[in-house]
Amino acid sequence: MRARCAVVTLCALSGCAVEPAPRSLFESRVSVAPLLVKLAASGGDPSKILTPRTAADLEPLEAGKRYKFVVRPDGTLAVAPMPVDAKSNEYVHPVLGRGEAVLTAGNVRVDREGGRLTRVTVDQDSKAYCPTGDSLEAALLALARLGVPRDRLRVENRPPACVGAEATPSQAPRYGALMAEVGARFERLGRAAEARRFELAEFERGEIEEVFEKDLPKAEPPRESAGVNLAGVADAFRETNLKELKSALEARDLVAMKAVYSRAAETCNGCHRSSGHAFIEIPRVPGRPVPRLDPVP
Repeated sequence: MRARCAVVTLCALSGCAVEPAPRSLFESRVSVAPLLVKLAASGGDPSKILTPRTAADLEPLEAGKRYKFVVRPDGTLAVAPMPVDAKSNEYVHPVLGRGEAVLTAGNVRVDREGGRLTRVTVDQDSKAYCPTGDSLEAALLALARLGVPRDRLRVENRPPACVGAEATPSQAPRYGALMAEVGARFERLGRAAEARRFELAEFERGEIEEVFEKDLPKAEPPRESAGVNLAGVADAFRETNLKELKSALEARDLVAMKAVYSRAAETCNGCHRSSGHAFIEIPRVPGRPVPRLDPVP
């Protein structure tokens, strides 16, 4: 998703003395007691939960990683001390919320360049609290109060698969279909760059980025993935390989572009091998068909 700029009222950002409008609270759909037991068994401790008071307190968050968060009723932002994809991470939303109702919940991602905070992105993906997208205003307000500039706040729409929700026919896109689209666009990107049609190549790169940001998080996971953390691989590909491709294409540097294209293809192939799909091979040379269809020597 091409994340939209967060819209926060001037009053909310400047702290003017106006009685705030009442906000709805979201109750946890699961009991916190067994979750605290699991947290203790994993070596976790509620005292390690981050409750930042300034933007500088976001420094412990690793750039590009998603962390679970809640906004407690008093407006306090509570963030897990471990990223979502960390092993044995039991800092789940009800634990962060102390089992109480919250203003909103989801995930937060911090991006930096040269150590400088460039973007803070939030989403509402919390199965336990099942918050609405509109509730993320509370998260934006909490971040603004920390001193995060409003032009660096972003929202990603990630509706949760709520605990206890009635099953409905899935209308989510299929993971395989989205990967096929990525492959076709990756091939066109390479062919366009080889022809020095860099604007077309950058367009295809941007479309691939949109698939990774907007569509893949909503897609039905493939039936077989051999336990690979596909979301983590996708985030890493977006933050590393797609950014490298963007830089090379903007510089109109075909030599550099070929190098980063090769690395991107190898990232794809590595994921395919790990998830049991090694037969889907992405050529590392721009301009060749994706996936590889020529006979195996």
